[in-house]
Amino acid sequence: MTKDISVRQQEIIEASGKILMDKGIKGLTTKNLALEMNFSESAIYRHFSNKEDIIILLFKALAANIELRMDEILMINIPATAKLEAMFTSHWVYFTKNPHFIVAILSEDLFFETNKIQTEMMQIIAIKTRVITQILEEGKAQNEFRKDIETQDLLQVIMGCFRNQMLQWRFSGFTFDLQTAGSTMSQTIIKLIKTQD
Repeated sequence: MTKDISVRQQEIIEASGKILMDKGIKGLTTKNLALEMNFSESAIYRHFSNKEDIIILLFKALAANIELRMDEILMINIPATAKLEAMFTSHWVYFTKNPHFIVAILSEDLFFETNKIQTEMMQIIAIKTRVITQILEEGKAQNEFRKDIETQDLLQVIMGCFRNQMLQWRFSGFTFDLQTAGSTMSQTIIKLIKTQD
């Protein structure tokens, strides 16, 4: 979680997540948020200036969580293949518990809402790019991953597969087991990028 967030702001973010799940991005209004929390709209404005600020803090919270989880994995003294598996597993577990973040991340309308929101979304992509690139470079140095494919290209394959898995889960209404499906997908990716015996 981000630093300097109040208990009330955290409650508002959690209520925003529930609205995102129930009504989508367009349903996330200060009016609906006030109704969800049994507040007046003016009470919401005591903590956030506008809807944009709520969404920005939501993304900041997600970015902080991802960075913390991923940096912990990077520090473990295990092979790069195991780090990549751990990264995927960590995401499947986290998003299973917090699917509202997927609703927000996959909203193309939201991406183009404001420059500030776009910046926060790009920060999440930058964190994932940094972590996956580091794991891939470690794997190549340890002869675990293929060297005949550029790291940038491997990165695009991994990020694309991850996004596609999340899209399928979102479009299904979150009806299938993300951890099981995600594990199958990540094992396939690892088979494709591992050094050929």
